[in-house]
Amino acid sequence: MIIVLYNVLSTKIPSLNKLYNHWAVMGLDIFAIIFWLSAMAALGALRASFVVDVTINGCGHTGEIGGSYCWKRDLIKRYRVASHGGLNVMSVGAGFSGLNL
Repeated sequence: MIIVLYNVLSTKIPSLNKLYNHWAVMGLDIFAIIFWLSAMAALGALRASFVVDVTINGCGHTGEIGGSYCWKRDLIKRYRVASHGGLNVMSVGAGFSGLNL
């Protein structure tokens, strides 16, 4: 947002035209491209890490004293669990980033 604000304000507002610098714009654009590429790769890697289909059915008891368990709480604590909708959003985000590339 800072990069966009700088570019828009320094080019569109006449009193701020003196703040416009070609080198600053180029440096900020390079900075934005580096972060965009790293975010695209991180999102793709995160989506690829969900490889096991998990069904959470609720809580139960093992039959031992103190042997109750709750799949939802335990799975979310120990593992990364995402819904199908969340996985689809990650896939679409990585796909649109690739198309933008």
